[in-house]
Amino acid sequence: MQNENKIYINGKSEAISMLKLLTRQERNRILSQIKIKNPSLADELNNNCVSFIDIESLGDEILINMINNIQPEVLGLAIKASSVSFQKRVLSLCPRDYAEKAYENLRLAIAPSNRKIIERAKERVLSTLSNHLRI
Repeated sequence: MQNENKIYINGKSEAISMLKLLTRQERNRILSQIKIKNPSLADELNNNCVSFIDIESLGDEILINMINNIQPEVLGLAIKASSVSFQKRVLSLCPRDYAEKAYENLRLAIAPSNRKIIERAKERVLSTLSNHLRI
């Protein structure tokens, strides 16, 4: 018997990764088709495919709840790649001392080799939103 190298792919994980790249409209269209055949899978994918771009469309109340559940240093790093208008919006919703701490991390110069720090901060924010706020 020949020893073959096998590659296993996690289908849900791959689907979630692809769905995160789509616009909210495209994602909803695909999820509605999945929901016809498998409602529980559609719900699971929907809960796990929130992307950081989606955060910009959230209302102030949800953003304030997010701020209350995330350390300022993490928030500052997470919004680093966002538009300046969104950064200003988020920081304006924060208490002053919190906003100052977040802004310090927002302004940090991150070497290209350390860009994973920003991605981890984004993942922490998304995880907090998915787990605590159920968006």
